[in-house]
Amino acid sequence: MDYNPPSEIVQLGIEAAKELLGDDAQVRLTVETGVDSTDEPAYWFSFQIRKGKVFEFPPGLFRIRLIQGLIDKLSARGDTHYPLIERLVVTDWAQAPDA
Repeated sequence: MDYNPPSEIVQLGIEAAKELLGDDAQVRLTVETGVDSTDEPAYWFSFQIRKGKVFEFPPGLFRIRLIQGLIDKLSARGDTHYPLIERLVVTDWAQAPDA
């Protein structure tokens, strides 16, 4: 992974998470740009989400829907990077770094 993408990609990721969890969801996100295992361009998303509605999803379904939402948003922009979720942490802010 090499550099951080434009801030609108970070905002796009936050929007995708909030579409699933609601506008009141608390989401922190970092994104890096690189390539996947086949040397195709990829964004590596690292999410930190406060506990809440994420537990309403069956295990794994939130991650799948989040990736689908990211693909849709990137495709609408003509962006060919594939979204990979490097880290998805569901936490309580009091326990999180930089709380």
